[in-house]
Amino acid sequence: MAEGGKTAKEVFIKTLPKLINTLGKDPPFTVVTASLYGMGLITKQELEAIKTKQGVERGSKVGFTLRDKIHDSDDPNACLLAICEIFESDDVNNDILRKHGASMRTSISSGTGTAATLQVPSYPPPTVVSRTSPNMYNIYINLFRTNGNANDYLKLTLQKWLERRDNVTRTTWDNLIRAVKSTGDMAAAERILGILKS
Repeated sequence: MAEGGKTAKEVFIKTLPKLINTLGKDPPFTVVTASLYGMGLITKQELEAIKTKQGVERGSKVGFTLRDKIHDSDDPNACLLAICEIFESDDVNNDILRKHGASMRTSISSGTGTAATLQVPSYPPPTVVSRTSPNMYNIYINLFRTNGNANDYLKLTLQKWLERRDNVTRTTWDNLIRAVKSTGDMAAAERILGILKS
């Protein structure tokens, strides 16, 4: 469950009409679909079928394919967060998608669902494996939630993230800050920004 008891699928469906026009246009279409394919959120066959469409119909096909992925996922919140990551990425660089990605991320992070109540294993944690994508940041939810020594766990997590363990991709400061914000720890994200500015 997410915002107000809504599921990740419901949060996405509420936002979907606002996404369709943008998802159907280039350049967002090409970059978004390439990113979705790269993260394993759409298959090659789905991508080929989407590419046969034009404009709004193409945007609809992308949106409804993502809706189905969220619905069929073992972890719908993680799936939606992966989609938000794409929408908010510097590669996509689209204000509309960035705004709606951030809004959906907030709905999931502030809700009562899996992302907000995830129980974290005691230190040292086992490797977290994504169920939605081999390239998703497999460790981002657990960054600052631990029953052990938080500083040691943070160092270990960052070390593995920077080493690109678990198929982590795009280890940038912006992605780290976004990942930390997705855990709900805004103070930690602000500390990272402060360190970067100094």
